[in-house]
Amino acid sequence: MKWLPRILGAAMLAGAAGVGIATALEAPAGDPQVVELLSGLNYVPSQSNIDVVLGEGAVEDLIEIAEDSSIDSDPGLRIRAFRSLGQYDGNPQRATAASALRRAIADYGAESSGTKLLYLRASMLSLAAIDGGNAVSNLVTMLGHPSRDIRAACAQALGITGVAAAIQPLRARDLIEPEEQVRLAIADALFLLGSKG
Repeated sequence: MKWLPRILGAAMLAGAAGVGIATALEAPAGDPQVVELLSGLNYVPSQSNIDVVLGEGAVEDLIEIAEDSSIDSDPGLRIRAFRSLGQYDGNPQRATAASALRRAIADYGAESSGTKLLYLRASMLSLAAIDGGNAVSNLVTMLGHPSRDIRAACAQALGITGVAAAIQPLRARDLIEPEEQVRLAIADALFLLGSKG
């Protein structure tokens, strides 16, 4: 249990601060350094900052946080863990991160409301960032999602992939998309991909 030394340290700090030890022992999100790292409102920490706090097992630790439904009382930690996985595009563990992000897209893709849509959005953007063209097949299905926010995020993610394979699905959706928000996201994505087609 690689979290044990940090968690025990957190427990000692919690005891000294008068915080319940049970709260401090919740791994991995109970680690004060991890909570601080993943607590920015609209901030994704850099890979180097993540690695300083989490060490060599950062990708596995981020996946553990992202998939840990017991910390739903602070969904922001999970969202930023999903987003932080997108920082590992050049990392040897990119495939592990991409696999976890694909799982999240599959798990949350059928949701129509609530916090799980935020996990879905974060997963799509991160998968696009680290898996480029390989992500298109996982993303394109979300262009038909019932939520306009998810469709817009999907268009943004397809633009991030940077590959010509994303152009045709975006153009096809643009022809039938009723929401201006989504059409604008599609236009932005097509602009980004303009030199690819």
